[in-house]
Amino acid sequence: MDKAHYQQNSVTLRRNQHQTRCLQINLQHSRSLTYNLMKIMEIEEPDLVFVQEPYEYQNRPVGIEKKCRIFTVGKGKHRAVIVIPNNNIDAMLITQI
Repeated sequence: MDKAHYQQNSVTLRRNQHQTRCLQINLQHSRSLTYNLMKIMEIEEPDLVFVQEPYEYQNRPVGIEKKCRIFTVGKGKHRAVIVIPNNNIDAMLITQI
């Protein structure tokens, strides 16, 4: 195989690979920061969002769009939440290993 053909195929492979876009943020239990996060998610279109100190009401994360899947562990106030806005990502919460 000649070098030019190999390089052309490599470029094609790189274009077809999907990169997972992640976003990490500390909301400091703020309603306004949660609202800003939703605006950022509309623009950036991340696949996964890792949230520390989410805004909660009655021990449930609020302000995150209903179309997103939200994963939390435990009862009471949550220290962290994983938000998955991309429906093409399969995810399952495993609480015990």
